[in-house]
Amino acid sequence: MRTHQFFLLVLVFVGGGQLNWAAATELAIGSSNHARLGFDDARHLLARTGFSPNLAELKAIEGMSRHQAVAQLLSQAQTSAILTPLPPWTSSYARVFRPSMSQEERGEANRKQMEYTNELRAWWLEEMRNTSSPLRERMVLFWHNHFTSGYDKVRSAYLLNEQNQIFRRHATGHFEDLLKAVVTHPAMLLYLDQVQSNKNQANENLARELMELFTLGEGNYTEQDIKQVARALTGMGWEPEQGKYHYRPGAHDDGVKVIFGQSQNFEAQQVLTMLAQHPKTAQWLSR
Repeated sequence: MRTHQFFLLVLVFVGGGQLNWAAATELAIGSSNHARLGFDDARHLLARTGFSPNLAELKAIEGMSRHQAVAQLLSQAQTSAILTPLPPWTSSYARVFRPSMSQEERGEANRKQMEYTNELRAWWLEEMRNTSSPLRERMVLFWHNHFTSGYDKVRSAYLLNEQNQIFRRHATGHFEDLLKAVVTHPAMLLYLDQVQSNKNQANENLARELMELFTLGEGNYTEQDIKQVARALTGMGWEPEQGKYHYRPGAHDDGVKVIFGQSQNFEAQQVLTMLAQHPKTAQWLSR
């Protein structure tokens, strides 16, 4: 459905946090969807939705109606394959650090992971250059900045690559799907210390970032909301041997939480849905 496609040039939301795609397109490309793109129009559109369009790319959409140009960009973002081969180490997961490792072994493992991380950066830059969908890669870059994480705490280039691919799969899709995929992935759980959180001592890092940066924006929640959301998120963890999300029911606080005035035994998925659909999230992302 078009209402589940995310933004192209401008975000225009309506109540409940749902994207009004027709309104967004109308505002973004002008009052007449059928007006033909001149050369300058094509250059403006591709410069805003990609990186640095070449002459062939400009000529390919020059003369299209605005509606046709938008539809083509979205279609490419959703269907284009990755053109740059990924490094071989991305094909399978292996645990990097173990408690039994010596200091020398840990140093060597860290050196290798830093090398892989640099390879991943180089791969992504090359894909930006080669891609048949600059819009998708620009949105991957946007989400990469929005959902901040990094090697300094994740300590696994493999997990960082998986996170990058999540951004790519959901680049122009529904925000709620993207939010849930990112927040339940080990890269984010490790980066924001959620793997250490439990019902006896709920870590508030993920809850705070979730509301302040990822969804609502500062000023649209209280410190009490943070504490209650942190309780709801307990139990989220990962399995180091498999590199996968792992729910720990014994670590989950199954008591009643009060979030935005609602009392319930909230769990992580319910909270993520609530935050994704909150009107303030739509406004924060638009701004």
